[in-house]
Amino acid sequence: MPKPPTTFSIALLPFAFTACATLDAYFDAHENSKTVMQLQVGRDISNPNLTRNRYRERLVGVKPLQNGIVEEEFLSGRDLRCRVFFTFDEQSQKIVGWRYEGTKDECAIVP
Repeated sequence: MPKPPTTFSIALLPFAFTACATLDAYFDAHENSKTVMQLQVGRDISNPNLTRNRYRERLVGVKPLQNGIVEEEFLSGRDLRCRVFFTFDEQSQKIVGWRYEGTKDECAIVP
């Protein structure tokens, strides 16, 4: 027969709920998405772990900008409703920046 909960375990319940709420805020999916994308800046475009190489089927378009910079647009996030744009320098072959278009809910990667 199971033991009834002790006073100590009942007293810990509010702390458990608080911990869950704190962890939920810590593991924010939108912030995680921004971190994942920012970590790609400065990397060589041939790196197989980059979004542009791992998910080539999500490529929407490529647009040359000025001064040898190229912008690539990808579908990303929840239900692929977020648009992520990576810019890279053709000469150095390095990602030099990124941006996104979409809401906080659309542009999210669950940690």
